[in-house]
Amino acid sequence: MKKLIDKQKQAICLRKEGNTYSEIKSILNVSKGSLSLWLKNVNIENIERYNEKIHDVNLKNNINAISTRKGKYIVRKTELRDNIKFLYCYRCKEMKPESKFHNRNGKFYKSSWCKECLKSYLRERWELAIIHLGGKCACGCDIIDVLEIHHKNGNGKEERKTCKGVVFYNKILRMPVEEAKKEYAVDCLTCHGADHVILKHPEIKYEIRFIKE
Repeated sequence: MKKLIDKQKQAICLRKEGNTYSEIKSILNVSKGSLSLWLKNVNIENIERYNEKIHDVNLKNNINAISTRKGKYIVRKTELRDNIKFLYCYRCKEMKPESKFHNRNGKFYKSSWCKECLKSYLRERWELAIIHLGGKCACGCDIIDVLEIHHKNGNGKEERKTCKGVVFYNKILRMPVEEAKKEYAVDCLTCHGADHVILKHPEIKYEIRFIKE
């Protein structure tokens, strides 16, 4: 037990000095799982040294590589046209300027999908989540561009801190329809605002009707 505590203290010191997890692992002969648990709240004091080491590792593993979910790296197609770097998007299968991709893992890697593909995928998952919850507001509005997802318990702000975007929409899609409708509802812009007023002032009664010309 004492040896383990000593290793933990040594790991914290090495991390503050700017050493990477791989270096600390080889020095102390401990797993990366233990290091991630010990060092999750440790701030790196020598950040310049750490950035230099990460940069060297990225160059060694090919700066054009992208990480997969299994932690492996694959080399993506790249081109240089008029001194502008072009990268391959794995969704639309097109070569696009580097500026069309979001940064990933800091500034050394780019997303495997371009910004347009990520935006369209987010829109697709949002529309599917809206349809999963019924596809229209209680007032009868079914114009999808003005529909929103309402948290019935009023805890949307708290949930967005840990679950938002595609993760949030996929969560709704994985839930059975009846269970999802207990927690969430589809509202138009007007009804959504009114529902939040009702959460604070339940004594207020209102009725909104959507008239489609």
